[in-house]
Amino acid sequence: QEIAGGNTRVSGGGWFRNNSPEQAEVFLRSLNGSRTVAADVVKTWAAETAKNSDWLRGLGATVRQTGNYHTEPEFLELDGSDCYAGMDTINGEMGQSLLYEFLLAALTDRGVEIRFDTGAEDLIVEEGVVCGVRVNGPAGPALIRASGGVVLATGGFAGNPAMVQDFLPLEDYVLWGSPNNT
Repeated sequence: QEIAGGNTRVSGGGWFRNNSPEQAEVFLRSLNGSRTVAADVVKTWAAETAKNSDWLRGLGATVRQTGNYHTEPEFLELDGSDCYAGMDTINGEMGQSLLYEFLLAALTDRGVEIRFDTGAEDLIVEEGVVCGVRVNGPAGPALIRASGGVVLATGGFAGNPAMVQDFLPLEDYVLWGSPNNT
């Protein structure tokens, strides 16, 4: 629990304000260069990032654009960069784990159980629908049934050099973010 939150906890806590899902698709493809990403992933990312600020407001967050950082997109020369409308943050402030703390409080306020140090071993699928997960954690193995869905908050793998090499064949890889994202 003391190292939970991954990059959300250690970053500035801001997110991309996307003013055009159509242009965001073009921008993500431009950012990827010669590496292809599945069209449905690109489309979903572009559509859903445009909703992030409203989603957080719906959870009760005070969302404001930060005028001090990331006021222009990186890689302005790439097609689609005009989708970038700035960076939103909690209260218009960067850092201090504000986004992580807000999200943690939103879960707690809604009675959502958080199981730290708990590995998902298998999804329970019935009639094509995920309805639970088999886990193993500090309290031992357990079966958790879910009625509204299962969220696997894995944090990515940027802190795992072997996975980075296997899935992101990058030269001169430098870890940016939490070393706990393994």
